[in-house]
Amino acid sequence: GLDNDCDAMPDCADPDCGAEPACAVAVEPGPAGPAFGLAVSNPLAERAVFHLGMPEPARARLEVFDVAGRFVTRILDRTLDPGMHRATWDGRGADGGGAPPGVYFARLTCDGRPPVVRKFAVVR
Repeated sequence: GLDNDCDAMPDCADPDCGAEPACAVAVEPGPAGPAFGLAVSNPLAERAVFHLGMPEPARARLEVFDVAGRFVTRILDRTLDPGMHRATWDGRGADGGGAPPGVYFARLTCDGRPPVVRKFAVVR
């Protein structure tokens, strides 16, 4: 699912945004607004929380791939308004089955920008 109730990119301990500890990377909004970027809670046991920064409206696609580069699922594929957004993944693949423990990659692609990729782990 996608929420856009984050006013700013939280630090990983911010309970208001639901991020779990040990984010792989943080994206801080600058004076002109949020920077384009992606952060993910890491590791994930129940769900992954992705934080997206969008400086302008753009079509965003957030997908998960396994360590071998195989497509696992698409979490998001729609136009987002400028600002900070949050998307969650329940750990299931496109086929509905649970993703096995291991290393995964989240890839955020948006109109006219190079993709942003973040590595994270699934633990069970």
